[in-house]
Amino acid sequence: MADVKIAPALRDLRVPIDSIAPFPGNPREGDVGAIAESLRRFGQQKPIVVQEATRYIVAGNHLWRAAKALGWSEIAANVAEMDDRTAEAYLIADNRTSELGSYDEDLLGELLRKIAAEGNLKGTGYDGDDVDDFLARLEKESRGKIPAEMTFAVELLESHNYVVLYFDNELDWNSAKTKLGIETVRAPDATDTYDRRGVGRILKGSTVLRMIPD
Repeated sequence: MADVKIAPALRDLRVPIDSIAPFPGNPREGDVGAIAESLRRFGQQKPIVVQEATRYIVAGNHLWRAAKALGWSEIAANVAEMDDRTAEAYLIADNRTSELGSYDEDLLGELLRKIAAEGNLKGTGYDGDDVDDFLARLEKESRGKIPAEMTFAVELLESHNYVVLYFDNELDWNSAKTKLGIETVRAPDATDTYDRRGVGRILKGSTVLRMIPD
């Protein structure tokens, strides 16, 4: 029998792996191989979610497939009472909220560099080539960043004209920060008890215009 590695805190949630099934028509495609490598190293650290009436998996379909591929006989599952409408909506919500997240790529690069140097990438979904490619891209992009012309909380003179860019979603905002080299900075009046941070970059307009295609 395969070595089933379920966290001790989840063992009361164990169910036979063949007593539940993937959600029919689940549109999400996951990397089962990468998840299986994670399970080999870390085991199952969070439960999947199963609709009680149908026994269909509404969150964790690919984790279940990975466990099956490893020959597990059981898996930890939160078996929840929900109607079909709720189950379908939760399936979409679980996938979509994951997609809406983003990375601070500089911080990710620092962490990847550290764990790669320590030989600690196993089960993370990254290999050495992935890390090398990612760090090379970061270095290339950093060379093209626009330097700040002024620092946080410096008032504009009356003779200056400026444009305020408004973003209503994190994806576009993070893209603009990357392309314009904008970083979050600490205000000069911040203290240990009043830590004020924000985007404090005022960029020279003529420099930005050169980045915009005619």
